[in-house]
Amino acid sequence: MRNRRLPLKAGLALAGLTYCQIFAHIDVNPFLKNYLILVPIQVGVLIYFGYTYWNGKYKQP
Repeated sequence: MRNRRLPLKAGLALAGLTYCQIFAHIDVNPFLKNYLILVPIQVGVLIYFGYTYWNGKYKQP
């Protein structure tokens, strides 16, 4: 059991693949579809940076 993060990574990869496949089959405007695909990724990045900032892991230069 050397790599404990492997199930997490596999689960996230499967969730991302499922999310993109769902949006590939939705019939909406292509510009709106691209925007809707990227919104959760941007929110996730903001949550990650906020988490690292408030936990003190982020050091300002």
